[in-house]
Amino acid sequence: SAGEAEAAIFEAQALMIQDSALRDAALEMIAQQHVDAATALAYTGELQATTLEQIGDDLFAGRAADVRDVVGQALRSLRPQNVQSPDLGALSSPVILVARNLTPSDTAQLRPTTVSGICTIEGGPTAHAAILARALGIPALAGLSEAALLAIRSGDELALDADAGLLYHHPSSEVHTQLALRVEAQQRQRAANKLAAQQPQTPVLFQGRRVSLLANVGSEVEAEAARQWGAEGIGLLRTEFLFATSVTLPDENEQKRRYAQVFRAFKGDTAKKVGPIVVRTLDAGADKPLPALHAVLGSAIEANPALGLRGIRLSLAHQELLAQQLSALLQAAAEVDVELHIMFPMITTVEELRTARSIFDRVYEDLRQHGIAVPAHVPVGIMVEVPAAAIMASELAELADFFSIGANDLLQYTLAADRTNASVSYLYQSMQPAVLQLIRRIAEAGRRAGKVVAVCGEMAGDTRLAPLLMGMGVDELSMAPPALPGIRNILTSISARKLLETVERIGHLKTVAEVEQASKGFAR
Repeated sequence: SAGEAEAAIFEAQALMIQDSALRDAALEMIAQQHVDAATALAYTGELQATTLEQIGDDLFAGRAADVRDVVGQALRSLRPQNVQSPDLGALSSPVILVARNLTPSDTAQLRPTTVSGICTIEGGPTAHAAILARALGIPALAGLSEAALLAIRSGDELALDADAGLLYHHPSSEVHTQLALRVEAQQRQRAANKLAAQQPQTPVLFQGRRVSLLANVGSEVEAEAARQWGAEGIGLLRTEFLFATSVTLPDENEQKRRYAQVFRAFKGDTAKKVGPIVVRTLDAGADKPLPALHAVLGSAIEANPALGLRGIRLSLAHQELLAQQLSALLQAAAEVDVELHIMFPMITTVEELRTARSIFDRVYEDLRQHGIAVPAHVPVGIMVEVPAAAIMASELAELADFFSIGANDLLQYTLAADRTNASVSYLYQSMQPAVLQLIRRIAEAGRRAGKVVAVCGEMAGDTRLAPLLMGMGVDELSMAPPALPGIRNILTSISARKLLETVERIGHLKTVAEVEQASKGFAR
């Protein structure tokens, strides 16, 4: 469903409800004041959220919103008849959503046919809400002012120009006409692109090597869209959708069933082999934990969740969950007959990769010994998201079958800049020379080791950056499905000589402005 796609892209908010302090406070209130569980949870949750807001720190203020969201989800289970939540799935006519932020319980209901635009105070162009919006073709604007939010009332007429970063409140007839014409033209272009994407595609070739264009997906719906937009494979399948839409942990059979559905959605009716499906193992943690993991991962709030127990760190701390997921993926891939690749997120050290690979090898052999069908060969790779992994790329290449650069997190960790914090948006820019040099270093390490190097962040679908990445030696670009036709057109019209000269020159530049100037005018 569209809800699964949404929940997968946002990958959930923080699971504060698992905090022992919150549980203990609620239990104490039940014991001393003899109130029901819902009342105790509502009171203690709001108290904790208010306390976090009063600290005066953006990080903790963001966590307050997470507390309220998860408590709200729990209350809907405890007393569903008394909790009013917006039923966005019931919208019958197009609207522009305006909110402080969008929570998993909100975004799980979005449908692109009834949501014409999204405007939020919090977030940025690489926040999960913005990424989801691009994947669904929904215009999105982040960084709305508090005053603008307070001035808008339900039912007001709005017009959104996301390209220009403008939201019009009670737009004039002239603005309305101009935007309507642009929307009509964009819809025609989008329909033409989608139709063209279903025809035989011109391969992207650069210096005698093929550069594959893949899709980032997070659900059955998005996998089908990837096929329709002409993706040569899935470069990033987020598995969090399975855990984000449930409050109970899915068992191995349920995981197998759901993964098989996604694989079939991408494969379609063809009996032929389709391109690779690169599956990222569970990428959760205190920065983006999932409701289904609450019973397993009861832990206190982390002061710096982005630097805490997340990604492969969490999986290695709970190896039974990783083993179960790997088993389900292997069985589903064999059942549907697809080319499965496994990718571990947030790898930082060689030791982590060794341990993760040993778990994969054990699961694979156990299935074979029990006579359970598995794919004949499954490449195992890593996401390169932290500077430590980029620096150790040559050493990691000895164990990894491929690299996939998670550009969004690599930017964040390299620049020490929160991608959702507008105050440091001047730092969080894809054309930062330091980040481009790291990507080139990773690509060179992969080439020396004979390993495929992919980029699966927002950079891959950026028309300014995709040529640079190809010129640096990246073998695969994975992006939101609607971006595929445009990127293919650009890359097939590149002057190889000019691109190589530009890539070489960029390696010596020092500022974002210099890189932007140098990267203009790639096409013939």
